[in-house]
Amino acid sequence: MKVEIYFESKDAEQTEVKSISIMPTEQSAQQLLDMGVEEGMESTLDQLEELLKK
Repeated sequence: MKVEIYFESKDAEQTEVKSISIMPTEQSAQQLLDMGVEEGMESTLDQLEELLKK
C-alpha cells in the first residue's frame, strides 16, 4: 500500500488535506474499507483539526 498526503493552502486560515491510498488490489482495498479505515481516517483528521485550532 502506498499513501500520499497533500496539504494545500486555501487562504490565510484554511488548508485542504488530501489523502490518497494506492492499494495493490481491489480486494485489499475492500478489506481496509470493511475494517473501517475510512471512518478511522476521518476521526484522525477531525482530531488534527481540533488541535490546530488551539
